[in-house]
Amino acid sequence: MKKTVNILEKIPNYVFWDLDMNKLNIQEDYDVIISRILMFSDLSNITENLLFLENIYTKEIIKKVAISSTERISDEICSVTSKRYNISIKSKFNKYVHL
Repeated sequence: MKKTVNILEKIPNYVFWDLDMNKLNIQEDYDVIISRILMFSDLSNITENLLFLENIYTKEIIKKVAISSTERISDEICSVTSKRYNISIKSKFNKYVHL
């Protein structure tokens, strides 16, 4: 962990819509925080969001969570994240539904 910050100053509260923000601990709940930020990122803000995460967490923690997350992170965000950290991330979201 790098430092303590109020994540709601930077991340909209809808990212954590189902959680009690008063109980969210930036150190203990790092996996939820990183996964959700990645899940709600898009190509217009992913670089900024990754820089924000890097100011809070080590790159090793971010990589670990990005690889193991079960959140529905888009393929585009997985691709950007995998290139940035030189890791392989399996697709977490199938954009196409076959009927």
